[in-house]
Amino acid sequence: MRPVALFVALAGVLASVALVRGIFDPDYFWHLATGNLILDTGTIPRTDPFSFTWYGEPWIPDQWLAEVAIAAGVRTIGEGPMLVIFGIIAALGPGLVAAAALRAGANPLRMMGAATLVTAALLPQVTIRPQVASFAFVGALLFLLIEARPETRRRLWLIPLLMLAWANAHGFFVVGLGIGLVYLVATLIGRTPMREHRALVFAIAAVSVAATMVTPSGPGGLVYALSFGDPGDLGAARIVEWQSPNFHNLEFIGFAGVLGAMFLVGLRNTRGWLAFVAAAGALLGLLAVRAIGVGAVMIMPMLLIRAHVSAQEPLPKGARQRQALDLVTALVMAVILIGAAATRGPVSVDPRRAPTATTAILREVMPDARVLAAYDWGGYVINELHATGGRVFVDGRMHKYQPQLLADYLSIVNAEPGWQNLLDRYDPDALILYPSMLLSKGAATANGWCQAYRDDIEVLFLRDCSDVAP
Repeated sequence: MRPVALFVALAGVLASVALVRGIFDPDYFWHLATGNLILDTGTIPRTDPFSFTWYGEPWIPDQWLAEVAIAAGVRTIGEGPMLVIFGIIAALGPGLVAAAALRAGANPLRMMGAATLVTAALLPQVTIRPQVASFAFVGALLFLLIEARPETRRRLWLIPLLMLAWANAHGFFVVGLGIGLVYLVATLIGRTPMREHRALVFAIAAVSVAATMVTPSGPGGLVYALSFGDPGDLGAARIVEWQSPNFHNLEFIGFAGVLGAMFLVGLRNTRGWLAFVAAAGALLGLLAVRAIGVGAVMIMPMLLIRAHVSAQEPLPKGARQRQALDLVTALVMAVILIGAAATRGPVSVDPRRAPTATTAILREVMPDARVLAAYDWGGYVINELHATGGRVFVDGRMHKYQPQLLADYLSIVNAEPGWQNLLDRYDPDALILYPSMLLSKGAATANGWCQAYRDDIEVLFLRDCSDVAP
């Protein structure tokens, strides 16, 4: 199988699954709201515009480039086609690694097996979200490094440009810096084909680090990205995607397969810098569900490329024509998928993952409400009410909030001793909660809150229900 044919297959699977699943990630909504705010104002916010607990305090969207792309795409072509596009973007990660591996002499059957496992690991995370771009960025970086040869060394200057875009799109750019550091050390000790050009590799690494600081946050963005996943962080300790995967959950069977292949096949197959990169990818995925996609792509080269990678053979006669045909095939596939998504109609929001009913009520009776919503729902409330003046207590921008604020949120929704005083101090107008939260089970009404709406998914409490239709 040729690389583009494999990419077409991977993209078709990932895009189709993304389209069928629809919008399921709660963080999508605050990413969309941020992108729309930047498009509408023409500026990147420097202070928080979305909450009433941190309003006006310092905040710079570190994923602004991806958020603008998401908002512009949704405005222009809609959520259905954007789901397809993000499926195609996700496929670039394993697709680019497979292309480099094939050119380095990888076995095509082994390549298909590795690509299948990696794609299965990516499936649960493919949706409209900035982190999907990191799958493609990791694949592109590995492609450039695996392909690096003295005769093609000028291509390595693409890496600083790649890192510049990555640093403005998603915080996992620090993973790219780590991969670059591994390659640099391997080159300095003479273990890569670029060993005779150590000075060039060092210069490209230095420029790449500098490029990651060309963001609205400046050098502080690098420090901010490195702070993610702090095991002492209260929010990270409470959020599933920042925790280790539970392999009893079938959602992680793909990543389990990648890890199994790494130990059964990869350890006998590959040494050197790719082995270090694979080990780091495995560690990342084991530490946090959020990093599984990136980790799987980092492991993939180890499954395919032997310790000694020979120089590429020149393209055989007619290869350029075949490559052009492959490209046309890929473009046709993309057009068909996007067209199918466009004719599918609007993408509905799963009511189990967003407070659609309670937010609709607030939009009618109190569109500028100060809302204490369940953490996962804060982004949806932002997207629905920010334009009319609504603000939230907390939302999915976990690392923006002070740990004490997150602790206070947990104390309130769990009706812990002293929660009434905390709630009075923050003084929200409305509470949007899960029925399972202790605050929803009588504590709120016993302390003067009126239940304006309840179903099996969401509950709305107000100070006064007189404006809500019975």
